[in-house]
Amino acid sequence: MQRVPIHRIRYRHAYSIVEVTELLGVHKNTVRKWMRGGLAAMDNTRPILIHGSELKGYLLNKRSSAKSPCKPHEFYCLKCRAPRKPWGGVVDVTIRSASLFNIHAICEVCDTAIHKAAGVVKLIEMLKTLRIQQVQPRHIIETLPPSLKCYFEGSANA
Repeated sequence: MQRVPIHRIRYRHAYSIVEVTELLGVHKNTVRKWMRGGLAAMDNTRPILIHGSELKGYLLNKRSSAKSPCKPHEFYCLKCRAPRKPWGGVVDVTIRSASLFNIHAICEVCDTAIHKAAGVVKLIEMLKTLRIQQVQPRHIIETLPPSLKCYFEGSANA
């Protein structure tokens, strides 16, 4: 569902379908689909009027029903559009700061990259069921210095 600006709706105002389309930036057929889906009109007169409180309540209910919260060991997969576990229970962690981490994994269903940001507490909770494969430091300075030995050995044989 497109993210409509619900904050623009005045609670005690009546809107026609045209006014709703201009206010929220949606097509008139979208508003009619909402009406078939349960959005109540004020009465059966023309033009059809929709009360602001009904419209706001309908859209908030629709938005909250579309949410699917993830458990600590789950990631939201954008391709599957559902919470999924990482493939093999393995994750990679990138350090953003002393208390923030980016966690990367692969979806166990569709093999798509899945990501999650977490703090220390959530990371500890996740590690009860998941295994870290690789920890990436925040800056390149924090990595080990490169070894040039392999480069020189390879060129000496050529």
